[in-house]
Amino acid sequence: MTWFGNIKLLPFSMAIISSAMWMDQIFLSTLIATLSESILSQILGYSTSRSIWVALESMLTTQSCAHVMQLNYQLAISKTIMPTVIDYFQKMRNHGETSAVVSQPLDDSEMVSYILVGLGTEYDLSITSMTIRVDLLSLNELYGNVLAHEQRLEQLQVVVDLSFYSANLASRSPSTCGRRSCN
Repeated sequence: MTWFGNIKLLPFSMAIISSAMWMDQIFLSTLIATLSESILSQILGYSTSRSIWVALESMLTTQSCAHVMQLNYQLAISKTIMPTVIDYFQKMRNHGETSAVVSQPLDDSEMVSYILVGLGTEYDLSITSMTIRVDLLSLNELYGNVLAHEQRLEQLQVVVDLSFYSANLASRSPSTCGRRSCN
């Protein structure tokens, strides 16, 4: 019989421990062979595959938390500086999907809130009407409402542009009286 610390081991137990240590060394070698140099420098001094896994998990969790914070910050400060609402919604959905990938999925109500905050003042009336609703607004409903509002703004812009040109044309056209007085 052999002693392992304070535990008395039978020959059978020694074979199991020896096999486990051999397997750990194989996993350790595989891990070291597959890690990049920058990661290898972070795990120097670890002697078992489990200790390396724990260290890697800790490092990646910290990076993931930092990434989630960065995504939330980007969502919070995103504004409609995009040419169209379609582009803005795509950008926000990409942020939301990235957030879901790093295990922090956003539900529709959170995405709706982020999108509403980022809309410009030209959308204030639509934002007010959407936020006073009793039921929750889905992302698809928000998209439809904001897209309709954008189209309405574009229509109004065309009307304003035409009125400017017609007013300018009226002020520059020759009078019907010619050079003489119209009395």
